[in-house]
Amino acid sequence: MGLLTDYFIAPDDAAAAGVVSQGPASTFPTVEGNGIEPTVHLGTLEEILTGRSFDDILADDSDPIAHEDDYNMLVLPVSTHLLDALQVSSSDSLADAAVRWSQTDELAGSDPKPLAEFLAALAELARTARSTGSSVYCWVCV
Repeated sequence: MGLLTDYFIAPDDAAAAGVVSQGPASTFPTVEGNGIEPTVHLGTLEEILTGRSFDDILADDSDPIAHEDDYNMLVLPVSTHLLDALQVSSSDSLADAAVRWSQTDELAGSDPKPLAEFLAALAELARTARSTGSSVYCWVCV
């Protein structure tokens, strides 16, 4: 079985936690993560976009706001540093970041084009969340 990930906007932690058992797609604006997980994968992306060290990014790592089934389903907040970087990134800078991201150990061999499409959708989610006073979360199902 693979890793399922969905990134979504919710007004607060309590609302985001409410989708842990069924996923966010029917409740909140959602972007399919296609297995891009929020700790290591997005951590390396944050390093690329912000220049922060991966160690500093991991030190900021948040605990799940909700989990079920012995942590096989969980909801995590997405880093505010990453969301800040995404919301101000241009299409060209996101495409460049996707190329660099596809060359990381974790995503080696990945096609940068779908990664760039994911980044564009995630950036739009970040912009929408910021404009509405909401946050972005990741639902993970193992």
